[in-house]
Amino acid sequence: MSPWGQHLVRLGVALGLLLGAWGCPSSATRNLTDSWDAFAQRADGLNPPEALAAFQRSVVPEFPEFYRWRLDRLGDQAAQTVVDHVLLYKAERLRFQRFASRFQRRLDDALPSFRKAFGSFEPPTIYLLHSLGELDGGTRTIGGRVYFLFGVDNMVRYHAFDNEMPFFHHELFHVFRAARVPEVKTIISALYEEGLAVYVSHQLNPRATAAELLLDAPKGMVSRCRERFAEVARVIVDKARGSDGEAYKGLFLMRSAMGLPPRCGYWVGYWLAHRIRKGRSLAQLAGLTGEPLWQELEAEMKRFAADGPPSTDLVPF
Repeated sequence: MSPWGQHLVRLGVALGLLLGAWGCPSSATRNLTDSWDAFAQRADGLNPPEALAAFQRSVVPEFPEFYRWRLDRLGDQAAQTVVDHVLLYKAERLRFQRFASRFQRRLDDALPSFRKAFGSFEPPTIYLLHSLGELDGGTRTIGGRVYFLFGVDNMVRYHAFDNEMPFFHHELFHVFRAARVPEVKTIISALYEEGLAVYVSHQLNPRATAAELLLDAPKGMVSRCRERFAEVARVIVDKARGSDGEAYKGLFLMRSAMGLPPRCGYWVGYWLAHRIRKGRSLAQLAGLTGEPLWQELEAEMKRFAADGPPSTDLVPF
């Protein structure tokens, strides 16, 4: 997948909804973690080829669309990845099971406040699964269908906090907005998509910490973004209307590119959404798109670059 993959699969949800392309029509959650647990208990001591074969027999049939796609993406690393994830799982099995057991309740708890801000909304079918390191939450387009997924493995790995409400609001917002606006592939649009998701989750959870808002992965992310704000802002201003893959990687992915601090686009996008709100409701912000928005964002980003990073008197990040 290109560097734009994570952004595009989220925006691709819009087309999926319009064409009825969601994997299943209801909003129920399919919890597939039990099949992984049963497999992991049997896979102890298997070598990589044996573990992969057992995984293909027992887990893949539970959700072949995703798992065949994921194994294909892993390529030659598939067998070793399965073994590595079995070892990680067995080391923290109880923690994995706690995440899985509380998932539905916490998702249900997040929906009323989300609907209060955005009106009637029913998420598509949700799949809770062991994702072999693919994601903690989000959408993937597989075989022309869009699936809404939560990977308990990455949630356990990256969510070193108890309050999952901001995370659920973040991912629900991506699905909500993508169903209402067309796909656009530029740096400035990605900045708005991701930054607005963080901003919405903070507005709905005003006491949330930077970690709970996904602004502390990697650790110390915000301080590095502040320290190198001028450099990050310059890249955004210069690349705003382009679809530069390296710039996208540097701003939004965990691995560094162009020498930029990883994932600073989320933090800058958060503040950009804050700056353009100007009395608009969250629902109004969610509905913005098109040339007037891109022009407003570009102009505000230039002012933001000139002003420098915001005072920590406003919020600690």
